[in-house]
Amino acid sequence: MSDVLLVDVGGGKGHDVATFAAHYSPCSGVVANGMERAFEVQAHDFFTPQPIKGARAYSLHSILHDWSDEDGVKILENLVPALKKGYSRVLFNEIVINEEKPTLAATNMDMMMLAHFAVRERTEADWRDILTQAGLKVVNIYTYPGVAESLIEAELA
Repeated sequence: MSDVLLVDVGGGKGHDVATFAAHYSPCSGVVANGMERAFEVQAHDFFTPQPIKGARAYSLHSILHDWSDEDGVKILENLVPALKKGYSRVLFNEIVINEEKPTLAATNMDMMMLAHFAVRERTEADWRDILTQAGLKVVNIYTYPGVAESLIEAELA
């Protein structure tokens, strides 16, 4: 087990983890890319093995929707060896398209991603499939009415 609480994978300027740190200060052992606050900054290419091992949580906010299923699996396969079974969680803040009643926001984003990057937003079944391919399983999917993104909580399978 590591003393690191949260790793912000692909965190850009660190806005998510900065918000987290502001709410849970003093907050040590938090890693993010790009911004110095109450956490350590460490650049990392997520197509290479995750260097921070055994953290409590790894957060990916709107990361995998930019990538094909194949590349998404590669990103996750580089994260999986860092996870501690029964302890580490992976938190995905992503759009989960409802197959029965898709929202306008989700379908608009799906069309934009298709047009700009030749990728798409995923349904719950799509998410479960990509996570399974990488050796993860869904613990829960948290969705809220009127909110485009959901929180997918996963752990080692």
